[in-house]
Amino acid sequence: AKQLHQITGLPFFHLDKYFWGPNWTYPDPEAYKSIHHGICDQEKWIMDGMNLRLLEYRASKADLIIFLDMPRYICFWRIIKRTLQFYGKVT
Repeated sequence: AKQLHQITGLPFFHLDKYFWGPNWTYPDPEAYKSIHHGICDQEKWIMDGMNLRLLEYRASKADLIIFLDMPRYICFWRIIKRTLQFYGKVT
């Protein structure tokens, strides 16, 4: 997503940045939904993240969806790596 942002110049949004609060606290669901929908309602964007609960809305606003079908062991390794590297931090 970051590379696509650099190539296209489209605004880039990483969902974890908007989801997680200080010390990795969960957000108020309605407040996060409002932020998410506000991003999706913009004319142009590149978004990184899943959040399946809001996927239907995001997909309805997207022109293109790129789904990377990665092996599970790579996904789990990256989750562990990000957790160890960024736990408790908001980037």
